[in-house]
Amino acid sequence: HETTEDEAIVEKTETEKQIDVSEELLQKMMEEGNEI
Repeated sequence: HETTEDEAIVEKTETEKQIDVSEELLQKMMEEGNEI
């Protein structure tokens, strides 16, 4: 099964979503850490 460009884009988007979530969690943790 060859990966089409559309499939590659979807996979890339999923990865970028996970990265965004990770960065958001880090931001929240840092903000909460500053409040304490």
